[in-house]
This record gives sequence, structure tokens and C-alpha cells, in this order.
Amino acid sequence: MTKKLLTLLTLILGLIMGYSQAELTTTAPSANSTTGLRAPNGTTAHTTVRGVIIVTAAELADIPNGTTISKLGFILSAAATPGPSGGNIQMYLQNTADVTNLKSTTWSTVISTMTSVYNGSYTIPSVAGSVDVTLTTPFIYTGGSIYVAYDYLGSSFTTTGGIYSANNSLSSAWKGDVSATTTPPATLTQSSSFRPSIRFSYDNPFTNELAVTGIAGEKGVFNNTISQNQIVTTLIKNTSSGTLTNIPVTLTITGANPYTTTQSIPTINAGETITLLFPNVPTINLGAQTITVSIPSDENPANNSLTFNQDIQCNKIGYAQGTTQSNGVGFNTIGGVIGVKHVIPNTIETHVKTVSNYFPVATSNSGNTIKGLLLDTNGVKIDSTEVITITPAMLGTKQDFDFINGGINVAGQTIYVGFRQVANTTTGYFPFANQNNSYVDPNAAATFGLNGGVPNPVGSGLGYLMIEATFTFGGFDVANSSTNGTICSNSTLNITPISGYSNYEFFINGSSVQNGPSATYTTGPITATTTFNVNITNGSCVLSSNTTTINPVTAEAGMVQISGTTDTSTTICVGEGIDDLIDVEFVDVGVLNGENYTWIITDQATGNILATPATGPFNLEAAPPGNCDIWYLRYYGDIGLGSATNVSQLSGCFDLSNPISVTRLSGTDCDALNTNNFSNNQIFNVYPNPTSNIINIEYLGLKTLDVNITINTVLGNEVFTKKYEKIQNHISLNFDSYPNGTLKWKTINT
Repeated sequence: MTKKLLTLLTLILGLIMGYSQAELTTTAPSANSTTGLRAPNGTTAHTTVRGVIIVTAAELADIPNGTTISKLGFILSAAATPGPSGGNIQMYLQNTADVTNLKSTTWSTVISTMTSVYNGSYTIPSVAGSVDVTLTTPFIYTGGSIYVAYDYLGSSFTTTGGIYSANNSLSSAWKGDVSATTTPPATLTQSSSFRPSIRFSYDNPFTNELAVTGIAGEKGVFNNTISQNQIVTTLIKNTSSGTLTNIPVTLTITGANPYTTTQSIPTINAGETITLLFPNVPTINLGAQTITVSIPSDENPANNSLTFNQDIQCNKIGYAQGTTQSNGVGFNTIGGVIGVKHVIPNTIETHVKTVSNYFPVATSNSGNTIKGLLLDTNGVKIDSTEVITITPAMLGTKQDFDFINGGINVAGQTIYVGFRQVANTTTGYFPFANQNNSYVDPNAAATFGLNGGVPNPVGSGLGYLMIEATFTFGGFDVANSSTNGTICSNSTLNITPISGYSNYEFFINGSSVQNGPSATYTTGPITATTTFNVNITNGSCVLSSNTTTINPVTAEAGMVQISGTTDTSTTICVGEGIDDLIDVEFVDVGVLNGENYTWIITDQATGNILATPATGPFNLEAAPPGNCDIWYLRYYGDIGLGSATNVSQLSGCFDLSNPISVTRLSGTDCDALNTNNFSNNQIFNVYPNPTSNIINIEYLGLKTLDVNITINTVLGNEVFTKKYEKIQNHISLNFDSYPNGTLKWKTINT
């Protein structure tokens, strides 16, 4: 029976062993298919079943020579329904040196040299799983092949027969016959390559035994344009009767990317399987390579290593290792969609140009129609091929089919590349080849409805589908030291495309300036608009970047002064509860340049950043005594302002204005302050000082102001406050009614 995707049967791939401390079970031959015809299926058509299969020495390699086999069993992939059903079965075993089934077709002759190891009841359950019988006559395995024969007579029946895990890799490996009568056939008239997989159980003889039971690279055909390394998955099983510790596991690559690394398993319990992931395994160089995972020699060195073969390519991707097919996969008589999954992590513009399929040799595929599909992560169709009619010439070969668009950018997306199978209600067909492997990523492929929809992962049971895709690549942006295409005038430009390829050709203003293996190039000083692009050679693929334009810019913060003056310093009294607002203006706003701006207040002595206010005026009343500077900053891009604690930590394209120096006094240090402490070109002049009656306050600025004037004693008592609106340049106050003494006045621009 050929595999059917529709039922999504869980097939058991590879040599499967179930472990406990006391007993081991080896399933052989390994399951790569199913059968409902070569073992008792529970229907009346199988009232009597006689069959004999050969299981080769290679398939039994995990069973030590001299082991006593205590149980035999079959594996139901699909249960008999409504079930259960059953009857009596007699089972026979024989050691042999044969490598193919050479048994006679006469039943009496078949069993004449065999040992009857069980004769009793056999139940075909209503749920999938294993069906074991305990041998009444234990059987000693001598290290070669084994013949297994069974003679079944049914007594209770079901409507839908059970389906067994099977293997179809050996021609005529099963001989047998079935009958709907209670008289078993004396002559075996049928033969087939489909053999039911048999479970052999035996006492665990091992105290120091591990097995590498699975290995897979990310892809059999690995695309190193979209990724330059991979994760390799391997499975390690403890087949010993006890716990083992400190097990080194070594991964080695021979071929295109020579490499060796080792991980250690601290502890692995009896019967435990550990999944090890080897990250960052190289795929930089194109060509064929073999990945081997191995463990130290132990009691059964035959299972101490496994290999996975890869072909590293620049424009293709797929899961298959080479061209050898295991079987055919499809939807039988109905229609459906199946696709393989690819994650496209790169930023290089990536197009899926073609989809490829390896067609099985079965002639039932010929004349049927399929259609190539490209689906997004949600199963939405984004491209397709023309309808494909399968011809006899396609059978057994790989065929490439162009997508109609072929130019849809899938960079940074998860996609499925596959086919829609058109139903054939008369003759079922299985047009997609698969390949078995010791480990299969259960999410590597998915099925969909005829019109797409939510992906349904097929799991590990179908192996890897031999569906490939071909990519083409468009432009991509190259990393460089500019900020969004701008760079400080007279600075150098560093161009750094992604590393890991064989050759890089750099172009400045359309001219080639460097051609070789180096993945970096520096040019400068940049004083005028400059363009660059890079051609990256990766095997037979040339990846051409987008052209990037670099514009040199100059940040200019200009000159600042205290508003209404030409002063760049001032002294204030802090801590007396009256706001000290410092307003700053630009000498020439026409020179300011830079996409970002802010103000910075720094400690005068250390340059430590105290604040970064967006605008003025600046209120320093709450600050302690000391000296600080107020700067204006213009800049491009990220200059580190968010993390900097000192102006010396700023870097990049920026400019600071001249500082406004502020001296902050407090307490008695403020007592001696009067207008004579400030130069006569402050924003306000106050005169005469001292005075006996009239004092004049004269504004020196060019604009009209709304101001509050407040007068306090040195002890902070307020003796006068008034708001004046739209003053031009002069206010006179009469102090005749005020007592003699020192007064402080403050004028605030409102």
C-alpha cells in the first residue's frame, strides 16, 4: 500500500527501539509504508492468513548475537473498526544466512525447518499501536537474517480492516496467501515487496551501550545565500540497563565546509532519548558535504554514528539528500495541496522562480494533473505554475516548473512551496516522491485545502518530500557608517556588506574601486554627494546591491547669548524661592543646521550632563550653588545622547554652540549682589543705585515685553510686585515711601 497523505498515517521511520532497563525492542524492517493485505486485518476476507517474510541481518543490526528473543509483535498504523477482532495465530522463527526470501511456496515446506515459538490468541485492537505476543518457546538469535512466518485463523471480524506499518524496500520479501474460508491455503500464491514490520523484544544485555538514532541538517539542499550556517539535530539513546554519564558527542563535516565540534551529555538515563542541537554549523562554501555525528565505541559500535548528506547551493533549496526516492506520496483518489516549508530570514530581495518535483516511477501517476503553488505562512496562494499533465517521460525523474509571476519578494517571510493534486476518483495516484531519514523535522511539510488555508503539518511519518525550489535575488541595502544616507562632511564612509561570500566588488560613483575577497571598504573624506553599490559573488550567483546615495552634511549650532544682550555669562541667586529664569537667544538663526536639536546643561568643571531641556527659558532656582554651562546642540542621527553622561561621550555628526556660563550663588553670598555686579549691557539697566527716591529700570532689548517686577528685602520679604504689559524700554519707580536699606529686585519676562 502506498502512503496516503489524506489519512496522515503515522509511519515509523528508521530502526526503532523502545527501551527500558529490563527489555529492549527492535522494530525491523524499518517502516517506510503501510499494508492492509500482508498481515491479518480482521475482516472476513482474512479469515485465514499465511505468510513468511525475511528480515535481513542489516535490519537486525541492533540485536546482539546470542540474544534470546522473548516477544514478537506487529504495529497497527490504523486500527480495525469497529473492532476489536481476532482469532488464533501460530508464529515461527528461523535463523538464516539468506539475504532475500528463498522460502518455498509450499506451506508445509516453509515451516519444516522453522521453530514454532507461539500458538495462541491474537487480538486486532480498535486503536492503533503495537500488538505483541509472548513467545512460549524463546528463540536464540545467531546474528544473521531471520525468517518470520505466521499462520492465522480468524474467529471474530470487523468491517474495516486494520493497517500495519510495513516496508517495501526488498523485492518479494513477503510470500503468502489469504482466504475468506476457514481452510488455510496450502500453497502461497502471492508475493510482494511489502512486509509488515515486526517488533522483536529481548532482555537487555547492555551495561554500556548508546546509539545515535537520528541526524538531520536543516536541509539536504541548503541555500547559503539566505543563511550561512545551520542547526544540526541529532538523537542519542541510552540502550543500556543503567544510567550513563559524561558522554561526548562529536559532529564532523567533511567536504565543502570542514568542521568539528563536540558536546557532552552530563547524564542520560536508561531508556532515555536526548535531542542535541548543534548550532552555527557552517555552510559558507558551496558544494557537497557529509555531516557525521558519532559517540565513543561501546558494546555495540555498529550504531555509534549516523551521517547526513548535504549539497550547499546558492540558488536552490530543498530537503532531499540526492536523487534516491523512497516512495510515492499523494492524496490517492481525492485532491489536496501539499508544500514544504522554508523560512527566508535574509533581507536580500528573494524571488521563488521555479518549483521542482521528483516523480515516482508508478505508472498510475501518468496522465494525471497537478499544479505548482507558492503559499505564504497562512496558506494564502501568492503564485502558481501552469497546470501540469504528468507524462510517462516524467516518471522517475526530477522536473522543474516555472511560476507564472516568479518575481514576488518573499524575503523575511515563511513560505510553502508545493503542488495541488487534482482528484482522480477512478484510480488513486501518488505523484510526489519522498525520502526516508533517521530524523525528520515534523514541521518540514504541511497539507492544505484545495484553495489553501491553515497549514496542517504532516509530522515525521512521511519522511522528507523531494520538492525543491529555485530562487533569484534582487537588490539589497548594504550596511554603512552613514545615518540614513547622511554623513558628516569630511569624514570617512565604511561600507560593510554581509560577510561569508567568496568575492566582493565595490563601486564608488559607478566605478569599480575594489574587487576581491574582502567584505569591507572605506572611502573618504566625503565632501560631495557620493553613490556606492556592491556586487557579491556566491558561487554561480552574483548578488547586486541597491545603489546607495550618501550626502555629506554639516551640523551647525551657531552662537548664543543671553536674550536682549551680547552676554554669554550671568550670576544668579538660588534657593531663595524666587524662580531664576535664564532666556537665551541665537546670534544668527540662519546658520543653524542639523535634523535634531536640544539644549544641554553641563557642570562647568567636569562636563557632566545635568539636563537636556528641549527649550528655554531655563529655571535654575532649584539647583545647588555652583557653576554650569548652557549649550545648544544640533546633530544628525544617533550621537549617543540617550546614554551619555558627559559631553565627551557624544560621537557622530553634531555641533555645540558656545556656552552660556552661569554662576549660582546662595545664602549670604547673595547679600552683596546689586546691579553693579553685572555689566551695564545686561538686558535691564537699573539706575541710580543707590537712590533716595526714584529708580529707573531701562530695557535694552529690541522687542516689547510683558514683565513682572518684584522687590524684596534681603530677608525675602516682598515689598513691591507689579505686572507691566508691552513695555518698550523704560519704567520709573518711586521709593519715597520705603524704609532705608538694601532691596533686591527681579524682573521676569512673562
